[in-house]
Amino acid sequence: MNSVIHKWVKLICILVILSYVSCSKKEHYAFDIRAGEASETLKQFADQARVEILINEKDLKKIITNSVHGTMPSLTALKKMISGTGLVFIHDRETNAIAVYYPDSKI
Repeated sequence: MNSVIHKWVKLICILVILSYVSCSKKEHYAFDIRAGEASETLKQFADQARVEILINEKDLKKIITNSVHGTMPSLTALKKMISGTGLVFIHDRETNAIAVYYPDSKI
């Protein structure tokens, strides 16, 4: 009887560990976004990363984002895109929504 319980406890522990590992993995997405005006490239990013994105188009006028190509986690791609532009982002883990803005702007 104890050996059966012991086997079940081991199995449950393994399943818990596997579910934790799979939940903690960052999903990778394929990105193919050319450098361009932020108001357009951030929309492309949202489509390719399958996320909701909040932007203030007034903040994004005349801002050129970097190109992003390849397979990577969405937040890695976003960091590469806005690097050097002065833009920052906030990611809500619960809803997976992202807001991109200038730190001094009011969103």
